[in-house]
Amino acid sequence: MAGLISKYICPEYRQRIADNLSGIFNLCTDGLYITNREGITLALNRAYEELMGLRAEDLLARSVYDLDADGIFVGVEHAGIVRTGESFSSVQLVGDKKILLAEHPLFDVHGEVELVVTFVRDVTHSSEAGRGERASKVKEELLSKEHRLVAQSSGMLDLLQRLEWVASTDATILLLGEPGVGKDILARKIHEMSPRRDKKFFKIDCTHIAENFEESELVDQVSKKFSGIDIGDSVGFLTAAEHGTLFLDGIGELPLPLQSRLLEALQDGRGDVRIIAGTRRNLEEEVKAGRFRQDLFYRLRVAVSHIPPLRERKVDIIPLAHMFFERFCLQYQRRLRLLPEVEEAMSLYQWPGNVWELENIILSLVVSCENEAIGLADLPLAIQDIHRGQGGDIDQGEQVAGLDLHLEKFFRGKSLKDIMEAVEKEAIRYGMQNHDSISSLAKVFKVERSTLSRKVKKYGISS
Repeated sequence: MAGLISKYICPEYRQRIADNLSGIFNLCTDGLYITNREGITLALNRAYEELMGLRAEDLLARSVYDLDADGIFVGVEHAGIVRTGESFSSVQLVGDKKILLAEHPLFDVHGEVELVVTFVRDVTHSSEAGRGERASKVKEELLSKEHRLVAQSSGMLDLLQRLEWVASTDATILLLGEPGVGKDILARKIHEMSPRRDKKFFKIDCTHIAENFEESELVDQVSKKFSGIDIGDSVGFLTAAEHGTLFLDGIGELPLPLQSRLLEALQDGRGDVRIIAGTRRNLEEEVKAGRFRQDLFYRLRVAVSHIPPLRERKVDIIPLAHMFFERFCLQYQRRLRLLPEVEEAMSLYQWPGNVWELENIILSLVVSCENEAIGLADLPLAIQDIHRGQGGDIDQGEQVAGLDLHLEKFFRGKSLKDIMEAVEKEAIRYGMQNHDSISSLAKVFKVERSTLSRKVKKYGISS
């Protein structure tokens, strides 16, 4: 990369320019923020500090993932850029300013992403003069996040990596997961990564299909009320999805008579269609119970992917919350901000309704909050209670009482120091199993990251 840069600099001035690079950075009216492949902050300029309301000393040499876990929004879509090698731009609300972020990868001699450079510009007033095309494009870009997949947890990144290759084939994919985990978003992502990306993507909600729905309707005719697609009243699922992707959501709810008809249509090869199916049910158990056809299960079970629930990928909670928050603030023209205590409470909550629940709570906050700053009191009581330590499945007093059965054996022959260290080690070990980073766990434990990092090393706990 240095060779590419030096190509545009007179040889005799290269060192002088390098020596004055910081000054050159600070002459830019646009903000500049540079990270390496691992997400470590390498450089930024004064304009970035002013536009984002951050200080260089709080950012330099720190990972964007740790910063995000600490509630510091730096505006970098780092993981996606490193994974895809593609530029990314978005408009974010920072305080009362509308900020345009344009992020670009820089590659090394092997074609791998080496640096991510982010340009930051205040566009709060730029669209007000003309409105029209530029303003609508900005709005369209933010609203497009409705179908954007947020994945920073190791589990989701691994899943995406596996699906990237499968997407390049025409293999049938079966997506398994609890309601609300984002099966439809992942199905769209698979379609976008596939050779059929320029063709239509159709989603069919199988839970809405009635028992008396005829085979002719399944294969040749469909009312748009079932498909959710405005394609007219006489176009079939398979016909409408010709050359594209058909996502059968809730396939486990499909009545047995229609399972037979669907299997026949698929085996006959009616149409050139890529099939993705999704369900919250354990289809193997459904087959044993006689509620799902074994042969259809085998037909669908080519590439099976389990989508983890949100409680098992806590590192994704705040990025998802930010995405929904930005989209709804723009959609409803609200200038709001989330206080750190809100993000902390959201990180602790178990989210039984998964991404759906998170999205709807954020929507409720945006449309109903009367103050500019959204605080803990604006959250549902269940989340407030978790933050205050009152909402766990087991009362704290019950937990202590349960320990009494083992205290005598546990204390025998041990000093208070040994006992405290044993308890501390177990707490940290358990915490690390349920958090993707030391930073996020330090936030929950209310200790400095450096303190927790030392203790993790002291006890030999895997991070």
